[in-house]
Amino acid sequence: MCDRLNQEAPDESPNTDGIHIGLSTNIKISRTVIQTGDDCIAMVSGSRNIDISDVTCGPGHGISIGSLGKSPGEIVTGINVRNCTFIGTQNGARIKTWEPSLSSEASDIFFGDIYMQNDGDLID
Repeated sequence: MCDRLNQEAPDESPNTDGIHIGLSTNIKISRTVIQTGDDCIAMVSGSRNIDISDVTCGPGHGISIGSLGKSPGEIVTGINVRNCTFIGTQNGARIKTWEPSLSSEASDIFFGDIYMQNDGDLID
């Protein structure tokens, strides 16, 4: 469980995922602020039953699943992302795949109550 974490890296810093999850089950992240130059939270193959709520993200790339499909049989499942705010991010919540992509699975994924703010305007 990760609760009330504040994490910061310069927005121009490459490869600075705030939290990177892989081969992990039953992870909970809540009431967290992540400012980074890459993904605020990244979930790669083997991420299962991940609960993310009340996260403020930005700048950075947002909350990402993947990249999937570089190797065959990659699986990410049981992802719940809710009540999150993205401020000045390149993306919000996304699923990334390689091109061309080998057979992989992204299933049982929920993104809800997502708020995006750019240039002072709130978009939901």
